[in-house]
Amino acid sequence: MIAAIPARRLRDAGGPGIQLRLDELAALKGCLRLPETVRQLERRLARCHPSNRPRVQEELALAVRSEGRTVFDWIVGIFAGRQVTLELL
Repeated sequence: MIAAIPARRLRDAGGPGIQLRLDELAALKGCLRLPETVRQLERRLARCHPSNRPRVQEELALAVRSEGRTVFDWIVGIFAGRQVTLELL
């Protein structure tokens, strides 16, 4: 489902950085949508620093209402603005 192509192979092709290819995008989005987001936020809330709890609680409340960003959105956001080519198939 996820394959990372080493940077040296990209340099040979004339491009810097890393290329991350996500195959079976529909299946991946399905696995990483709201139920998984709620689960991850509940785990985060149980372990986070007390000063972060209000923010995590707010994110969790949004997820429970089927609003806000999902785990899939988090992953895509990590690569925004970096020298990583994210290929979504």
